[in-house]
Amino acid sequence: MSDTEIDNEEWKSFDNHLEALYTTPDQITLFLPYKEVKKKSFNLTLKPIYTAYSEIIYYFQRENTRGFQFGTPEKDKVVIIHFFGKKNELYQIEFHKFTQKEINVVLMSIEFN
Repeated sequence: MSDTEIDNEEWKSFDNHLEALYTTPDQITLFLPYKEVKKKSFNLTLKPIYTAYSEIIYYFQRENTRGFQFGTPEKDKVVIIHFFGKKNELYQIEFHKFTQKEINVVLMSIEFN
């Protein structure tokens, strides 16, 4: 991998998505190593993708899955869930006209073998 490439596999993990959501421009300074600047800069380019779903983003964690909820049923027409399985694989569910209670029931029923 060259200095200008981003490893696609590296960005598929839950931890990297979480880090991208919490990265802010003020975290990039002249004193950071180049590799860290590159990673944080890439994280900042991902933020508009996340906020395109909704300005409201929740994090959740269960025994065998964790992820993010983009939006709330009260404010958004569609609520999107990104969740990660045991092997860090990414899944997405879109909820149209569901209540938060119904969404929670679906999330609580997710199991991985």
